[in-house]
Amino acid sequence: LRLDKGTDLVLNTHLQPSGKTEVIQPSIGLYFASRPATKVPMLLQLENDSMLDIPAGQNDFLLTDHFTLPVDVDLLAIYPHAHYLGKDIQAFAVLPDGTRKTLIHIPRWNLNWQAVYRYALPVLLPKGTTVSLRYVYDNSEENPLNPNHPPARVKSGNRSSDEMCHLWLQVLPVNFDPTQGDPRMLLQEALALHSLEKNPADFEAHYNLAAMLQAKGRLDRAIEQYEAALRLRPNDAVANNAMASALLAVGRPDEAALYLETALKARPDYFDAHYNLGNALASKSDFEGASKQFLLALEVRPSDANAEANLGSALAEMGKFAEAKSHFERALQIDPGNTLAKENLSELQREMNQR
Repeated sequence: LRLDKGTDLVLNTHLQPSGKTEVIQPSIGLYFASRPATKVPMLLQLENDSMLDIPAGQNDFLLTDHFTLPVDVDLLAIYPHAHYLGKDIQAFAVLPDGTRKTLIHIPRWNLNWQAVYRYALPVLLPKGTTVSLRYVYDNSEENPLNPNHPPARVKSGNRSSDEMCHLWLQVLPVNFDPTQGDPRMLLQEALALHSLEKNPADFEAHYNLAAMLQAKGRLDRAIEQYEAALRLRPNDAVANNAMASALLAVGRPDEAALYLETALKARPDYFDAHYNLGNALASKSDFEGASKQFLLALEVRPSDANAEANLGSALAEMGKFAEAKSHFERALQIDPGNTLAKENLSELQREMNQR
């Protein structure tokens, strides 16, 4: 895993109350490589939490999920996840030639089996392989691990007394044509579409699909997916900002500004939204408004060369050449290779010399 500067590492712990004060001291171990990775695997998740609604007393509640791979992958590791009602947990693959291959099978599940299982050798799963999970749950009195006595209706959730239906696969794309782009993007797009087939109200799937479509330049479809995400969470700051960036890319700054204002109401210190709103206003020749937004962006992130350069550009358009010059110079102090600051500073100096 590559961890970039500024990445937050979050430890999520599930704890059971014991009825008395306890001292908790969790710790994690990080192992660092001596050189950068040359191969980058990714995680695929199959799940069916939306259908988890187990009646009290039922001992054979079945859930499934199926995902067809759009590229060849090596399967490196597998992680099944359920709670106390899990009974028979299995995952299998059906290859394009019809061969069925068991990936993991735990016929007498209990919570202690929850772990990452790494294969001794990678398991090749060709393009067109369908990976399936098949989980059976036991919510009867005969299940000695059932946390409820008498048994009670159980739905999905994060508590141990709730249930989950998750299967993570660590895969590495293989045998792909590098000129066709990153195959992990194809996997992510296929996963998002799969999630939306199961649950059209999946905000994350709409947002992730939109972001991938935007990265591929398919802006009209990206905007449709952002709209779908925002119908589910109208005030989400990140989704509003992303929608605005797509609208700016297709030349619709007035609409973009509305989404950015919504983002900033939800999150006033959002650098990206201030920066994008500055660009939206500048594209409408509102350079005073743009300069205010770039200043607000710099309050959040004082060492951003692009914000300094764009602030300088807005000030230059307003005829405030001395101020503009200082911001171009500041941008170049931060990033000597900043193209916008270099070009605009040269142009500004020529103009000032002619006056």
